[in-house]
Amino acid sequence: MNPNGLALLRQEMTNEQSRRFNSYHPDLCGICLVAAFMVWRGGTLSEEALSFHHQYIGTEHLLLGLLREQEGLAALALAKLGVALDPVRAAVAEKMGRLRAAVAEKMERGDQPVEEEIDYVPRARKVLSLALDEAERQGSAYVRTEHILLGIVRDGGGAGADILDTFGVLGKVRAQVFELLG
Repeated sequence: MNPNGLALLRQEMTNEQSRRFNSYHPDLCGICLVAAFMVWRGGTLSEEALSFHHQYIGTEHLLLGLLREQEGLAALALAKLGVALDPVRAAVAEKMGRLRAAVAEKMERGDQPVEEEIDYVPRARKVLSLALDEAERQGSAYVRTEHILLGIVRDGGGAGADILDTFGVLGKVRAQVFELLG
């Protein structure tokens, strides 16, 4: 993400969004802004979570968000490994389930999911922390999509890594990212 994108994002964030993202470890503020940028650009992460009726953002949603950011190096690396958005979305649906019946029942009672309640699960926060570490290791001033992807791979657990493993690419992602970086 370029510096202008971060400045624009900071201007666009509401006070509540800013408070929520700044509530993480201070070192994670920048990476949370990168993840927030993905949310801000069309609601990528929250849209993915809500499409599965999930009231959280997990590593599977981070992975889907990376694939939707088609201009990012992460999406390019995954495409070169034969991983595409729709098959990953199908894998998430199979792995996590859509919970349609439960949500439909709640909606019949008048309960509505509240988008503001969507938050990162601890494993997603760990992945974002690892992404920050990856960026620092590479001497990057910014956390980019490839760093988040490398964070998912380095963590090695969670739904995002499980899905990459199901596609047979978990062990190949790091090499592909570094090949593209040159």
